[in-house]
Amino acid sequence: MKKTNEVIGLPVISINEAKEIGVLKTIVINAETNSVSAFVLDDGKWYLEAKLLPISEISGIGESAVTVVNSNVAVKATSAPHLESLLDNDVKIIGTKVLSNKGQVHGTVVEIGFNETDGKIEEITIEETNGHNNIIPATQVYSFGKAVTIITNEQVPQPQIHEDNSLDTNSSKKFDKKIVGKKANHRIQTDNGTIIIDAGGEVTEETIQKAKLAGKLSELSMSVS
Repeated sequence: MKKTNEVIGLPVISINEAKEIGVLKTIVINAETNSVSAFVLDDGKWYLEAKLLPISEISGIGESAVTVVNSNVAVKATSAPHLESLLDNDVKIIGTKVLSNKGQVHGTVVEIGFNETDGKIEEITIEETNGHNNIIPATQVYSFGKAVTIITNEQVPQPQIHEDNSLDTNSSKKFDKKIVGKKANHRIQTDNGTIIIDAGGEVTEETIQKAKLAGKLSELSMSVS
């Protein structure tokens, strides 16, 4: 996992051309997939349109530099409409006010941690109203907006585990029954974009099985009402 303050400002090096092609300036957020989709690349040509570096094109992120195969992986915003729309949406996350799903103010997002391979956001750091920092896993985030990040402040029930580390089947079944028939507050999907349940959809046993297979059971349990 990488944090934005570890990557913003790093030079980007083309491996094949053995040269620097720019510096990472800002992140481009996809609020629908809760991920970092690209970076804005500052190549010194401020008078031309923005260049974007998709995270999928990054070969590696080190302490001193970011590497790519060659310079043509950086694209103009207008030649990548999907990324351009994300840029226009201007969801920054950092600096947004944090509210719980119950309407409680928690503070402000000061940092995010993301998977350096697929860009998936794994955690956010909140500067709370008392001045202390608190790290919240991404599974507790309902949604990211332009000005507000919504989280849940409820504890998520977890299946009990035996000493032999096998799941307690009876506890798991009881847990499943508690959420069957409830409505999802927001869409839940697999990491590759397959929808498990839409916002307003009713949770069924089939929904639970899909969530378990995709590793999204905790997210499903937090989304029901």
